[in-house]
Amino acid sequence: MRELSPKQRLSKRELEVARLVTQGLTNKEIASSLFISQRTAEGHVAQICNKLGFSTRAQIAAWVATFDPTAAAPVIAPKADQTMVSAAAPRRKGFVPSGAAARLMGVAIVVVGLLGGGFIALKLLPQTAQPTAVTIADELSRPNGIAIDFSGAILVMDNDQVHRISNGKATLVAGTSTNGYSGDGESATSAMLSLFVFPGMQADGVAADRAGNIYIADYGNHRIRKVTTDGRITTVAGTGIPGGLGDGGLATNAQLWYPRGLAIDQQGNLYVADSGTNRVRMIDLQGKIRAFAGTGVSGDAGDGESALTALLSGPTGLAIEQGTGTVYIADTGNHRVRKVTDGKISPVGGTGVALSLPVAIATDDRGDVFITDKATSRVLRVDAGGTMTTVTTPGITLSSPLGVAVDSSGYVYIADTDNDRIVRLPR
Repeated sequence: MRELSPKQRLSKRELEVARLVTQGLTNKEIASSLFISQRTAEGHVAQICNKLGFSTRAQIAAWVATFDPTAAAPVIAPKADQTMVSAAAPRRKGFVPSGAAARLMGVAIVVVGLLGGGFIALKLLPQTAQPTAVTIADELSRPNGIAIDFSGAILVMDNDQVHRISNGKATLVAGTSTNGYSGDGESATSAMLSLFVFPGMQADGVAADRAGNIYIADYGNHRIRKVTTDGRITTVAGTGIPGGLGDGGLATNAQLWYPRGLAIDQQGNLYVADSGTNRVRMIDLQGKIRAFAGTGVSGDAGDGESALTALLSGPTGLAIEQGTGTVYIADTGNHRVRKVTDGKISPVGGTGVALSLPVAIATDDRGDVFITDKATSRVLRVDAGGTMTTVTTPGITLSSPLGVAVDSSGYVYIADTDNDRIVRLPR
């Protein structure tokens, strides 16, 4: 009897599913595309692996590319609902085509180890492909705050932890995944944080200074925590009692109330969106805290005047344009973004599309401002002229994005919160 080729072993439907796996779709997205249930999609993926002797989606992607290079996808990173085989099945080494094979396939191959239990993401990018959005990290738990440190690594808040993604590997920065407060003076990885964002909540904040220290808005604990380069965690602001007292004194003796976004200027001053007090506050290099914007009263007033006399409403995201020192504020409760330059506050984005629920901000070295709008699941760009436009996300559908960051190469990273992933947009 003639032996069937691997392609012939799969049904027509299984071939369709294999191609969608290669495009980076999750089981849920495959189900939606083919009008089948998610359980049926999971079964098809498992059958493909069983028939071909595979154990990862990356192997499926590489195999599809051998006979259909146009189906090659940027990233395959399985989620928790995408188990390939049963727990008892042995793990196999991922298939990686040789350099010669890759040239014949017309794809560039990069293998990247990501979060969780060391799962593999296989990047298959056709050399003639159009720019597309790609999934950088998957299998997260409602990722929200995101930042790029000075080494180019990605910092992401996920569940009650902070992870650092660098050179394709993820390491734990802080948190045990158990909600709580503990660990000051000890290893950050054994400390408890209160970071998890439930549906309907806004994003928390994370930032890094030039020395490599990482700052975490420990929202539920009403504190700012600092992880030093030796991995130790301390509290640098907040007593744990919600409130707004303490300006002019040490930040460690001051009250915070649901701190959200964080940003650091070129001098090393730390800015905190203290959403519960409707203010932005600044912590200087001596550890003293003071008001930077807002009076503490919720409202919408003060444009063109001193930021200290302006009214804000539940500010969340912050960003600083390093060249000018301009501080951008997601004035979430007022459905807009404002900026503070030389102490004066003014609106951002005078023309173009309107904002609904801006929650995170980032800037690039060209002067563009990027905003995630949670309510409309969009990313928006404001150019130097003040025109606001929607950023396209080819190949990706966002759902309640809560974080945004831009690296030194101009790539924009989004915390796609409801989809439990980090995506990178094309430049």
